[in-house]
Amino acid sequence: MCCSTFIPVCGADKYVASRRHGRAGRRTAGILRHIKTQVDTVRLLDLSGDLNVFDRLFKRQAVVARHGNAPHASDRERFLKQCMDEGYSRSMLRKFAWQLLVIASTVDLRRRTVTVGEIARAASQSMRVIRHRNACGTSSPNTQQLFVSVATKWLGFLGRLEPQPTDHTALTGFVCEFERHMRDERGLSPATIRTRCERVNWFFASLPRQRSSVHAITVDDVDRFLASKGAAGWSRASLDVLAASLRSFFQYAQGRRWCTVDIADSVRGPRLFAQEGLPRGASCQDVQRLLADSSGSGPGDIRDHAILMLLALYGLRAGEVSALRLDDIDWDLERLSLPRPNSAVPSSTRGCLR
Repeated sequence: MCCSTFIPVCGADKYVASRRHGRAGRRTAGILRHIKTQVDTVRLLDLSGDLNVFDRLFKRQAVVARHGNAPHASDRERFLKQCMDEGYSRSMLRKFAWQLLVIASTVDLRRRTVTVGEIARAASQSMRVIRHRNACGTSSPNTQQLFVSVATKWLGFLGRLEPQPTDHTALTGFVCEFERHMRDERGLSPATIRTRCERVNWFFASLPRQRSSVHAITVDDVDRFLASKGAAGWSRASLDVLAASLRSFFQYAQGRRWCTVDIADSVRGPRLFAQEGLPRGASCQDVQRLLADSSGSGPGDIRDHAILMLLALYGLRAGEVSALRLDDIDWDLERLSLPRPNSAVPSSTRGCLR
């Protein structure tokens, strides 16, 4: 008889119900995420014209009212509409909307123009209202960077951003050529073009002064730049997107023979894993607290406690728990048998759970 043994997997820090997901399951999950993204985009573009941007982005009327009643609502709405036309995803537009809500309340717009330094100071002072926080209770570097980026774009859109002196003018022309290539030859969306050019400019700003041309840039320059962002708290997913933008630029630069060293093939982001963004699970303290709350003597408490024990200690699925019958329990051998969910295994085959 074929048996599959399951063991408790409650570690010191996190509880994880460990299960092996097949390739078909991962492919299906990817397809479903793609479909959801497309559906959200269609909803965003096809809603009735009498709805404002906040109605399109948010479902709860209280949230819509909060965005609509906050300062500079019309300016924020016009900016979000432009971002929508440029092809930003619904999830990114929602992030923009929340950041703009904070920006409108923290950045002093009574003056005609605002400097980038004032925006950076406002980002550091708005810890209490920025939603995403790390374990230390402070605003994460990624969130502060998003705050500065959105505020800069919005104020530039309004004509309220004080012009900054441009550094690395010798390299500016390369970015302009790269921008023209993406727009005219590749037909990329304005959002993608703007993002890639912005990241390339960040990289150029980090270079030593003697790097006056792309030909003088080395692989070590790219590695140091990516390492500095990782040390600043960037997530691996953000670093991977940053590396992809730089790789795209250097591929174009190599095609134009701006550089002789094959930098593009050397630009590698951190390794990403499928479903790594999913939460690992509740802590063991939370699981123990949940079990303690269901440890009463009533019939409902006894049933709930048994179900939670099966879920927490053995990682059973909800369907497997609901399908259990008394015949599946061997009281003498203290063994619990479950039907194998794999359709390739005959239904008479049982997996053993100790």
